[in-house]
Amino acid sequence: MFKLIDSFSAAQKEQVQKLMEEWLKNEIDKLTFGQDHFARFLKSADFDWEKAASKFSDMLVWRKEAHVNGITDSEADLD
Repeated sequence: MFKLIDSFSAAQKEQVQKLMEEWLKNEIDKLTFGQDHFARFLKSADFDWEKAASKFSDMLVWRKEAHVNGITDSEADLD
């Protein structure tokens, strides 16, 4: 299966790693967001690290406001 990051240069892959290290502070986040997730944010920001980090931060705020993380918790209660 093709992964977006496979098409990145070494420098671009380093940027993905940097973004991941900045945002993945705990194990829960590591389960939710993978390398390809961060690769998409960087590619959409034309590999501007600060812009990608800002977009990622905005997405996290939206997830919190929309209670996205609670959806899977609610579904687990139904089992």
